[in-house]
Amino acid sequence: MDFEKEKLLDINAVKYLKSLIGKDDKRFFSELIELYKDESKPALMKLKEAYKKNDVNLITDCAGSIKNSALNIGANRVGKIASYIENAQIKNNYKELGKLIKLLEDTFYKSLEELAEL
Repeated sequence: MDFEKEKLLDINAVKYLKSLIGKDDKRFFSELIELYKDESKPALMKLKEAYKKNDVNLITDCAGSIKNSALNIGANRVGKIASYIENAQIKNNYKELGKLIKLLEDTFYKSLEELAEL
């Protein structure tokens, strides 16, 4: 799957989220980004460890957690990659899974940079 075609951020979702909290409250949006980072970063580390240990259940849990956090804040590409990892893992496609986890990590950090600029 070509994830580069997927927009890094869903700008409409970000705009909607900002409209819910108010345009003037940039600090609160920054706190939401920090919450996304604080929840997703440990889940990403756990995902990498689960991959090393071949822990199918933990891979599924971590990928689902990352997916949900990402989609809630508008990090669309991160959400799509995490969702695909869930499916690749279920199909026992471990050869591709390591590459996807690396891509997920790189994309996660790119999404944080982009979100911080909004």
